[in-house]
Amino acid sequence: GDIVRAKVSVTNNPNDAINQIKMLGVNKVDLPGFPKSKWDGILGLLPTAISGSDLFVTQLFKQWKISEESFAVYYTDTPNQSEITFGGFDTKRVEDSNKFTYLSLYDDYHWSARLRRMKYGDSVEFSMSAKNASLDSGTSMIILPTKMFDNFKRVVSEGRQCGESGSFYYCSCTSKLEFEPLYFLLGDYEYKVSPKEYIAEGKKSNKKV
Repeated sequence: GDIVRAKVSVTNNPNDAINQIKMLGVNKVDLPGFPKSKWDGILGLLPTAISGSDLFVTQLFKQWKISEESFAVYYTDTPNQSEITFGGFDTKRVEDSNKFTYLSLYDDYHWSARLRRMKYGDSVEFSMSAKNASLDSGTSMIILPTKMFDNFKRVVSEGRQCGESGSFYYCSCTSKLEFEPLYFLLGDYEYKVSPKEYIAEGKKSNKKV
């Protein structure tokens, strides 16, 4: 794509728009695993301006479009229901900020935290080939380094019929609940991701996978 200066608004009200913000206008998309993606542009939400980019949330705040220099992401497993809130967080989703856990940034380039441990279930712990985990608002998928993903495939494929299809790995099953939760120790907090959240259902040869 091309680096462009664009007028951007988070609402349909033209008075909420900010002008001449630097962003990437997308001319072509060629991402493995995302063959049907339709992107017009990429507007980064970096934590710092170390790359030379304009910080969208900071510009919204400086131009009095939002009252707080922050944003929040709310994910669901229901299509078109996930949300990004600019200028704070939706109190209908979380009543107060005391419900949050806070992590130190691993570096200034991404919203990332130190990844100290990854487990499958209560007993299988993976050798770490990554030092940090990026928390990306651009995708709801969990993407692992090749070595860690190979170890993950070895564990989940035991006793199952599994294989690869394009950029995805599948295993035959009758229910997501046949699999164990994933646990990620980020900083001082361990986060649990249930199989309902990290496994996508599909069909192959008329069998649920």
